[in-house]
Amino acid sequence: MENGMNVWIVGRVFFDPPAIIRDPPDKERYHGVLPWTFQGVFLTEDEAVAACRDYLYFVAPAKVGETLPHDPCEWPGARFANVAGVDISK
Repeated sequence: MENGMNVWIVGRVFFDPPAIIRDPPDKERYHGVLPWTFQGVFLTEDEAVAACRDYLYFVAPAKVGETLPHDPCEWPGARFANVAGVDISK
């Protein structure tokens, strides 16, 4: 695996994704970060989506060797694999 190579992260959240549409979370309470756990890393988006067991799982692209900011930041391309209409990239 080389630096700069794209991989796909799978995570599981601890909140109800459809509720985000109705009632966005209090960013002050979560300091801009919602709780989630790492579930795996995959070479393709299709493999990552296939690993999502239910609507609490999300997929997001990442680059091998890329250092991210210390503070919470946007994650372009992050999305729930089984929930339409919820943008979690910001």
